[in-house]
Amino acid sequence: MWQQSGKFEGDIVLTDEQIRNGMVNTVYRWPNRVVPFYIDPVFSEYYKTKLQSGMRGVEGTIHVL
Repeated sequence: MWQQSGKFEGDIVLTDEQIRNGMVNTVYRWPNRVVPFYIDPVFSEYYKTKLQSGMRGVEGTIHVL
């Protein structure tokens, strides 16, 4: 039933501005369009490779406003 409520995640009312896919105000954007990330050494090389591969995959799907 919550999927058909018309609300975000079933119970959150958002304004049209909040529903947007990106941040309009440039103050909230990453400097130089670079998103830093850190992979904790607790991850094995296998998982580090998977995480880095996933991040490379995301790089090609970002749309700049």
